[in-house]
Amino acid sequence: MMLMILFGLLHKYKVMNTDPKEQNNYGWKNLKVKAIKKKNVLSKSEEHDLIELMKQKGDHEFADEFAWLADVGMRYETEMLKFTIKDINWKRKTICFWREKTQQDSVDIPLSKRAWSIALRYKDVALSKTSQRMFSHSKHKLESLFKKYKNLCNVVDFTPYVTRRMFGTRLAERLINAKIISEMMGHACVETGQKYYIQATDKGMERAVKLTEISDEKFDEFLDNQNTMLGHNSKGLIK
Repeated sequence: MMLMILFGLLHKYKVMNTDPKEQNNYGWKNLKVKAIKKKNVLSKSEEHDLIELMKQKGDHEFADEFAWLADVGMRYETEMLKFTIKDINWKRKTICFWREKTQQDSVDIPLSKRAWSIALRYKDVALSKTSQRMFSHSKHKLESLFKKYKNLCNVVDFTPYVTRRMFGTRLAERLINAKIISEMMGHACVETGQKYYIQATDKGMERAVKLTEISDEKFDEFLDNQNTMLGHNSKGLIK
């Protein structure tokens, strides 16, 4: 009975065509599905080689900016180009900055060892500036540098947004809960990151299969190890 009522409602609101004579698209109609093109995500080794090339070419600040974006997950235009050195909590090794897109402060994002090292190197210079910005490049300069290395290395989809994809995808590959990823990336809803930023990489799929092959006991051990490293209940981080 309930199934018949459900079918009736789907038919009424023109979501599903329940007429067995018209089973085009498996009975579903008015269902708009937009295919999202898979975007490129740099591997750790590709990122390392690219940053080394930036340094060899003398673009040391850009190498640091690229690493910072990849590790912190900031939007380049409205966040990285506007945050100041005072947004960093030096005791907790976290950063909290204004998100223009959502019109609110970010959550306290823990800085990676690499990001922390970069912050320490730029701290004194940033504090001496009137703007107290950590990096000096403008939007135009940053975009031109991304274009330079896209052409130089023939990297697909190499725009400032590649670092956002790297950040989100790497968190997902570590089985971090989608809600936490959403908070760290500053999305209003979980679906945004999954739709536009988090990519299904070969490495991620390999890890997923490996996790299905291990025993329940080994998987529990894996969760316990995660719990120890993260300092809280990591079982809540697993999707």
